[in-house]
Order: sequence, then C-alpha cells, then structure tokens
Amino acid sequence: MGDKRFIPGFIPSGTEAELPQRQPYMVTPSGMGTKALAALGSTRDTKSNKLSGTSRIEAMGVTFTRSALASASLSLGVNAHKLESVAANTFLYLNNDNANPSAKDLVVRFSLFEYAKWLGYDVEERVTDTEEAARRERKRVKIAMDAAAREVKKTLASLAAGTLTWKEKVKGKHDEFLNVKIIGTHGIVDGYVYVTFDPVYAAYLLAVPKTHYAIPLLGIPATQPNAYIMGMKITEHYSIYENHTKGTADRLAVRSLLSCTKLPSFEEVKAKRKSWIERIKEPFEAALDVLKDRNVIEEWRYVLPGNREIQDDDYETLDTLMDYAVWENVLVRFKLKDPPDLSEAIKAYSEKKEKTKAKKEKIAREAQTRALTKKLQAGQEEPQ
Repeated sequence: MGDKRFIPGFIPSGTEAELPQRQPYMVTPSGMGTKALAALGSTRDTKSNKLSGTSRIEAMGVTFTRSALASASLSLGVNAHKLESVAANTFLYLNNDNANPSAKDLVVRFSLFEYAKWLGYDVEERVTDTEEAARRERKRVKIAMDAAAREVKKTLASLAAGTLTWKEKVKGKHDEFLNVKIIGTHGIVDGYVYVTFDPVYAAYLLAVPKTHYAIPLLGIPATQPNAYIMGMKITEHYSIYENHTKGTADRLAVRSLLSCTKLPSFEEVKAKRKSWIERIKEPFEAALDVLKDRNVIEEWRYVLPGNREIQDDDYETLDTLMDYAVWENVLVRFKLKDPPDLSEAIKAYSEKKEKTKAKKEKIAREAQTRALTKKLQAGQEEPQ
C-alpha cells in the first residue's frame, strides 16, 4: 500500500519520521455530507430558534444544527472542509480495508506545521546571519504558528458544535442521515492536530465514493469560497472515470460550475436592475483566475459545442457571450496542474464496463431465446 510517511497528513506515531512531502493530490470521500461543509460558511444564512437555543445553516440539501450548549462561534465553510478533507484522507488510508473501525481507529492526527504550510502560513524559518536576527525569525515563526493554531482550534470547535442532517443515495440505497455528529474529541497536542470522527460519520466516509482533492486548494483563503468550491467541482469532475471515456473530463458547462457557487442568480440580479456581467460573469472568471494563480489549474478557456475554442480575436463570438443565455451554456475547458494519473484505473473501469455490458446482452439474448422456444412449444408460432 506504499510508504505511509508519504501519505498527505499522516505522521507515524512514536517515530521521528520526516514530515509528509507535498503532493499534488490526496484521496478524500465525496458525498453530500462532506462537500456541503464548504458551502456552510455564511453566518448571514443562519436561522436561530429562540425556544430551543439552536441555530441552523443549510446548503446543498444539508442542514448543520448548532447545539444550544455549544459555546463556540461557527467557523464552517471553506476552513471546515479543508480540515475535514485532510483528516478524512488520513482516516481513509488507515482504514481502507476496515469495514468496522473500532474506537481507536476513529482517531487520526496530522502535523500542525505541515498543515499550516499548506494553508499558506509562512512558518518555515529563514536562514539568518546573526543571533539577533535568528531570535526575530523564531519570534516571527511562533506568531505565524500561533495564528494557524487559533484557526485550527476555531474550526475544530465549530465542527464539534453541531450535527448534520441530510438525505442521500449511498451504494444504491436511499439513506436518511439524522443529526449526525462529525467529530467528537479533538485538539492540538505537541504539534499535532487530533481529530476523532463520530462512528456514524466515519462509516459514511468509508461508504461514499472517493475523489481526488488538489492540495493547492488548501492555500485558497476562506474569503474566496467561489474559487475553492469551483476547484472542488473541477477536480472531482476530472476524477470520474466515465468522463474520461466520454472525453469530457477536461470541461464543464458554465451553468454547472455556477450551480455550486455562492454567486447570485441571473433572476436575482435582474430583479435588482444590476449588471449580470459585473455581478456574475466577472466574479466567475476571477474565481477561475484564482485557481490558476494558486496552481490548481494551468489554464482555462471558453469552448463552443463541437470543441471549438473561442479565440481572443473572435470578436463576433465574444460579443455573444455578453448574452447570459448564451454564456451560461458554453463550456469551460481547463487543464489541471499536475493531474493525477488515472490511466490504470480508467482502463480497469472500461474493461469492467465492457464485461458488464456483454453479460447483460448475453442475458437478454438468452431470455429472448427462452421466450421464443416457449412460444414454439405452445404452438403459437411455426418455425421459420
């Protein structure tokens, strides 16, 4: 299964192994109960119940209910999804072949230092020439590490402050998840972030499909949720084997990407008599540029049906993109930065798909033959 030292987020216990190496991608669970965390970030959408003392936030068909006893202020959204993704990646690796994890299997830990670097905190000491400069450098690093620790503690407290409720089809079965806790005990000890997943949520993580998560997404700040969520959508779309067999793994319709963002709808903008170019199109394109600047994608372009790219000097076509109905239906072609190698997995998927198709066709032919034979025996149809 590979060297555990090089699994993102994993630190072997009781050893002095080097910190995990930076990698382009890690494997994470992909279900409503995980993806919705990234969209549950706006406190403006919180609905309070004065009688029970609870509060609720809803997104993507999932409701997070904050306990009346919780003292932590909510800090969900992008930061919560980042932390859950790294912790879930470690949990999946350690429990890949474990259908019924025990209590000790629910606990994962990862390096605060490495996580802080992924988040974009400048926590590595620079070489200095004097002892005085070295003291200033150590102080600077400590301040940065303390800031990272505060962010992590706030996010952990928020994840533990409530429960999730949603409905989802998992492994072909429609399930209803009611008031599921995400994590239990948690904290930062000796430079490690500790997370204990709730047993029900842990079972869910093992059951839902897996996807590839681009580690550069960790560096996108929570203040840019549209870029983060679009990056999630793009990398997940690329990770679906069927999209590769169809030749559509590197493109998504504008409307598909819009559906996962927090941008206003065309109807909302029109009702306020505002410019949809300024309120939707420009922020949408800016989010794609953030993904490029943060090394999630190398480039992106608009393409028309039939795979025709829109060139910068194609003014006539570019003018049509000033019409919302046209723009929302064009495609965005993207090129991932250091894409994961899915060739072997896609080959195995295609072979399995062909075998399944052949088996179904054989069963159908045999059924037709039996039906015809039965008719002939009953004298309902003479042989040709």
